[in-house]
Amino acid sequence: MSEKQLSASMDRLRYYSGKLAPAITLTVGLIVVPALYLTGSIGIETVNMFGRFLAFAILAVSLDLVWGYMGILCLCQSLFFSFGGYAMGMHLALHGPLDGPGKTIPRALYVVSSSVEGIELPWFWQPFNSLSVTLLLGLLIPGVVAIIIGYCGFVSRIRGVFFAILTQAITFGAWLVFCRNDLMLCGTNGLTNFVTLAGFDLTDPNVKLALYLVTLLTLIAVYWFCHVIVTSRLGRVMVAIRDNETRLRFSGYRPYVFKMLIFVLAGMIAGIAGMLYAPQANIFTPKFMEVKMSILAVIWVAVGGRGTLSGAVLGALAVNILYNQLTTRMPGSWPFVQGGMFIGIVLLCPEGLMSIWRRWTKQSSDPRGQASDEVVHRDAIDQRSPVADQGENAEDEYRKRLARLRVMQRISPGTSELDCVLLRIEKLQVEFDGFKALDIDSFTANHYELQVIIGPNGAGKTTLCDVISGKTHPTAGSVQFAAQEITGKSETDIARLGVGRKFQTPTVFDSLTVYENMQIASPGRQELKQNLWSKETDDEGKQILDILRRVRLIDHVDLPVKYLSHGQRQWLEISMLILAKPMLLLVDEPAAGLTDEETALTAELLLELQAEHSIIVIEHDMEFVRLLNAPVTVLNEGKVMAQGSLEELQSNPEVIEAYLGR
Repeated sequence: MSEKQLSASMDRLRYYSGKLAPAITLTVGLIVVPALYLTGSIGIETVNMFGRFLAFAILAVSLDLVWGYMGILCLCQSLFFSFGGYAMGMHLALHGPLDGPGKTIPRALYVVSSSVEGIELPWFWQPFNSLSVTLLLGLLIPGVVAIIIGYCGFVSRIRGVFFAILTQAITFGAWLVFCRNDLMLCGTNGLTNFVTLAGFDLTDPNVKLALYLVTLLTLIAVYWFCHVIVTSRLGRVMVAIRDNETRLRFSGYRPYVFKMLIFVLAGMIAGIAGMLYAPQANIFTPKFMEVKMSILAVIWVAVGGRGTLSGAVLGALAVNILYNQLTTRMPGSWPFVQGGMFIGIVLLCPEGLMSIWRRWTKQSSDPRGQASDEVVHRDAIDQRSPVADQGENAEDEYRKRLARLRVMQRISPGTSELDCVLLRIEKLQVEFDGFKALDIDSFTANHYELQVIIGPNGAGKTTLCDVISGKTHPTAGSVQFAAQEITGKSETDIARLGVGRKFQTPTVFDSLTVYENMQIASPGRQELKQNLWSKETDDEGKQILDILRRVRLIDHVDLPVKYLSHGQRQWLEISMLILAKPMLLLVDEPAAGLTDEETALTAELLLELQAEHSIIVIEHDMEFVRLLNAPVTVLNEGKVMAQGSLEELQSNPEVIEAYLGR
């Protein structure tokens, strides 16, 4: 066999192994394990153990949905798991035997009150008599608690380690409550002595096998459901939140809405896992709310590989099987092995075990040599010049913009909107701890005007952009955009009004492709419902490709953004703004870090965009400013020092002193 044929065979092996992996897992779970039990190779308790581990795998998938795909380290998934487990445990306890005359509480609760006769259970126990209500509450209770936690955390923009600490504190508080006997939940001993579920004897081997199969099928259903989410447009928004939540807000999204939805879904999935675990373990205690359980769930996902779903399943199963084997043979060794395993994964394989598998399968392409439907669709789009397209649609775009401005400004149809000032700033002041960063009496920008703002470091240029775009709220003064007061509005609201912001450092979504970044920026797609059901139209796809062709990124459509050069990232961010069709572009240092050729191309692009947008450019590169040949405003110490052409300002002694310090 030639080297070429061998390489092709290996590619086919990798490709089909990647495709068959889920089927292999399903076959092992549904056929191999039951077959081993039925042939006597393993006992029913081993099957029961695998069932409990599968419940842990469902819990791990729920955490991966939040942490792996949205970057939110949540340490309260074990709390949601416990809510589901206690819901099912209470139902099972209520349907347990009653020993002795006069006893009104189940045997499972005798540890609380073994000698009291005629005692009644608290009122909140009553709904759990019904299995259907129990299943519903096992979903709703984690969901409602997740809504409360998510609203308090996400609306307040609590992120990173602070959110992790918050969720761990809530979980610890719940552990303290459930350890008390006031709720008649048996305190630290937990609920136990479960006998029947829906009339079936839980000690029956056939029932244990059935519970294992139900848990496996539930894991498959949960995995499929989560896979549908993460591969949809909603999944791309989740990754965008993880990569750069700030960029998402400045694109007109409200990230907290998406975060709350996924957080609640993950909480409910964890509740399902708890309900499946309780009848198989025959006990449920507050230990699942302890700190070590929260950390253990994180270890499962980290070991398997976060952001993969399959890695969460692999990590949960592998770690728990290893735990079972080690604690049986060397009980005292587990803490050291667990710590060493986590450190080893972080240092040697930070993307988890699944990254090894993914590197193997991604080395190959489809052996049939066929491109994906999406790529074929893109290549099939006609290659007409974007300039020609522009000419055909320019009049329509012009009329649409005038109509939009007419509504926003509430002026008569007979008035020329282009005679109005688009942006007006008056008596603007911004202070930070007593330091006055901005003190601008007046600043305006007209429709379809290109302006440049220059000034020494610390002059307040970026702060001015922050105020206009809503990132920073002024101490005093007024900012009006399209005749509307926008002072104090959020960056999301201002972006939706028509202000686009490009930052000093390109803010794009590294984990997504160039095309997916553009999809995120598509206008009219910022609401949650528009990311749940609606699909991309042909017109939207054509607009994206036309803009990418315009900025010379058409050959990198399917390339992850992290592989782009600095200049290409600058152009991609500008492209995302162009696609959103804002009326005002705030472009902060677009020439920073560019080569001479890239600088000239960027200047050319901005001059072209002037026909479609008002543009304010913040820049230090005087050669770039010269290429733009636009009116220049000089800021110094937060104040407007001078305005005019670049030639005029270069001979202004005040400007020279501000720059040279003399």
